[in-house]
Amino acid sequence: MNWRTIKTLLLVGVVAFFAFFLLFYGNSENGTPDDEASDFVIKMADYPEIGDTVFSTEEITQRPTLIVGWTTGCGACVEQIEYYKEHYDEISEQINILAVNLITSEESEEKVENFVDQANLPFPVVADHGNKLVDNFPFRFIPANFLFDADGRVIESREGKVDLETLQKWLDSV
Repeated sequence: MNWRTIKTLLLVGVVAFFAFFLLFYGNSENGTPDDEASDFVIKMADYPEIGDTVFSTEEITQRPTLIVGWTTGCGACVEQIEYYKEHYDEISEQINILAVNLITSEESEEKVENFVDQANLPFPVVADHGNKLVDNFPFRFIPANFLFDADGRVIESREGKVDLETLQKWLDSV
């Protein structure tokens, strides 16, 4: 092999490494964000609530809490919210659910309120006016699901939809 071929192969290898790294860096499906989250999770109860479901900080400090970041304009998000509603009785036996609407990404707050009212969700929905979820737990795709333990630490997360089997695996690892 000549020197030019070696340099080309080396360059291709470095580019491939960085492409792989960038593609999977921050993919929380395979990892757990290492954040001090307890203050953030507890402060979620201070967010403006949408709908009639009441939420308290006591609830999230007694057992694991699933927080899902979503918008009404995201089809997968709406499906995820409806999935959690459909399976709420089963899920709520083990964990709390809190839906955090990324309100700054919405057409209007009224659209979100209408969705929540019509959906008649059994779990609380809060509006994240200040993008705190995104600021504290960077993610690229929604829905963004974060499972916190009772101490407020992120123990599992996934960008994209989560099913009951995945939730159970997460809970089994606690």
